[in-house]
Amino acid sequence: MATSEERDTKKRGSAFGQRVEMLGSLGDLAINKGAIVALNDSGQIVPATDTAGLRPLGRAELSVPALAGRSTNQLSIPVTSGIFELNVDGSLSGDTCFLTDDETVAASGTADFALLVVEDNGSTAYVRIDPFNNAAE
Repeated sequence: MATSEERDTKKRGSAFGQRVEMLGSLGDLAINKGAIVALNDSGQIVPATDTAGLRPLGRAELSVPALAGRSTNQLSIPVTSGIFELNVDGSLSGDTCFLTDDETVAASGTADFALLVVEDNGSTAYVRIDPFNNAAE
């Protein structure tokens, strides 16, 4: 289920991980701190979903209200790429998974980018999110 409030998305320490802010402008939807965000085909940063055309970016470092409640000078949001602990829908069956929403992955999906599963713990998994190289195949 997608986030409804800020989330403490744990990041695993590794040499991989960087700030990737300013890769796009904010979309119309609210984004919760700790949620996984993606870049849509219009160049907007949006909450991750199982949608073709979205490029996963990483974890949102701030909450942003929907467009109607947002300051007009807030154009982007800080995002961190890396290895994050996400919820698992069902069970994972290999080294890759797909985002189903902004806090959950599954074994299959319609998204264009498979993500690398670093560690599968059953109900959660550590998943690598790299906007420059998400395709794990």
